[in-house]
Order: sequence, then C-alpha cells, then structure tokens
Amino acid sequence: MAVLFRTLRRERQTLSGWLPNVSAPTTAVGLAVCSVVVGLALWQVLAGWAMRSPLFPTPAETVHAFVRHAASGKLLGDVNASMARLLIGWSVGGLWGIALGLAMGAFRPVRYYFEPAIQFLRFIPGIAWITPFTVWWGVGELSKVMLILYTSTFIVMLNTMMGVFALPPARIRAARCFEAGPFDIFFHVTLPSTVPFIVTGLRISMGNSFMILVAAEMLASDRGLGFLIFNSRSYLATDLIFVGIITLGALGLASDFVFHSLAARLLRRYRYR
Repeated sequence: MAVLFRTLRRERQTLSGWLPNVSAPTTAVGLAVCSVVVGLALWQVLAGWAMRSPLFPTPAETVHAFVRHAASGKLLGDVNASMARLLIGWSVGGLWGIALGLAMGAFRPVRYYFEPAIQFLRFIPGIAWITPFTVWWGVGELSKVMLILYTSTFIVMLNTMMGVFALPPARIRAARCFEAGPFDIFFHVTLPSTVPFIVTGLRISMGNSFMILVAAEMLASDRGLGFLIFNSRSYLATDLIFVGIITLGALGLASDFVFHSLAARLLRRYRYR
C-alpha cells in the first residue's frame, strides 16, 4: 500500500509539472464563460435546427429585438418600473421580517401572540392575493409593492427566528457572566449571531419577490417586464418575450451579486468583532 501511495504521489507531481499554473479566480471565470457559451450553443441548436419555428427565436434574433426595444426607450422604462417595485417591497418586507423574526425568536410572549396568524398566512401564496389587493388598492404601484412585501416577509422572518433558536446557550451564559442585561445580550449577542440567517432569508426572498412581481405585472399592469412578456404574446412576438425573460434573469443575477457582496462585508465585520 505504501508503494502504491508513493507511485501515485510521483505521478501527480509529474502531471503537475505539465499543467499550467491557473489561479482559482481565472478558473472560475473560465468555467463561467464556458457555461454561457455552451448554453448559447444549445439554444442555437434548438432554435435553428431542432425546432425550426419562427416562434422560437435564435440568439441573434433575440439580441436584435433587445437592441431595438432598448433603443426605443421602452425597455429601460419597463426595467425601472419593475426594479422600483421590487426594491421597495423587498426591502420593506425584509425589514419587517427581520424585526418580527428577532422579536418572536427572543421573546416567547411575542412568539405565542403572532405565531397562529403567521403560521396561517405563510401558507397562502402571494399570487392568491393579487385579486384582493387589486380590488383594495387598484392597479397602481401600491398593490404590487404590498404583494412583494407580503411574499418576502415570511421567508426572512422564519430564517431570522431560526437564527435566534440556533444561538448557542454558552454565548448567552458568557455574556451574563460579564453582567450583560437583556438588551445588551439582544443587541450584542443575539443580533450578530443571526446575521448569516438573515442574509440567507433575504437572498431567498429576493428570488420569490421576482416571481410575484412578474405575476402581478402580467395580470394588473401597463408597464414592467412582466407586462412586456404577457403583452408580447398578443402579437406572437416571442423575441420580445425572450428579451423580457433574459432581462429578468440578468437583473436577478446582478441584484443577488450586489447584495451578496455587501452581505459578505457585513459578515466579515461581525466575524471579527
């Protein structure tokens, strides 16, 4: 067995001399670019040879539609409308979810009071409220923002509450040994320990907020990316439908990247406190 291990070690050292010294970031970028290229190639195969339908646009046709729609200014207006609704609803819902999760996790009377209603409401999907919210607040911005707020609150709240429950009791006992009061323990022990759970809840709720945003814009809106996708079907403009879908994916990817970068800095800050 020892001879086998020595042989494998020599083979690995020999191969490492032939392989280029590629850093991890370079490898990550290369794999990401390769993934995009393979995806575009598969899309071209499906659109150009497999489907052979004018209703299935090729990547070139989609890019042409994107440039045309962007040059007219309509795409920017749809993006601004969708992102404004999403950021307001997601941020307010996230703050409300964090506050509820911390209060319910740290204080039992608060949890006993709110838990029946929250456990009931969180199983009702946001799309079920589109019609009532539209009746109550019209087809304007408020109904869509409230739908996103409703959708994002419960996910953030549950993750935050689980973060409080996952707090090791030894940390609380150590804080009490230094004569820390309830509020000191809450702000200096409980809150920093739940930050990773809060970040996870916010990232998950962002994806769900995109979903309810598109559904709301499809059913009750005159602008936005969801409206662009839904309205384009009336003209069989599948190239514009693909433009809306790809724009949604790109905006979601960019939003998650920005939030993850900011959250990573926050996590490092709390890690070395």
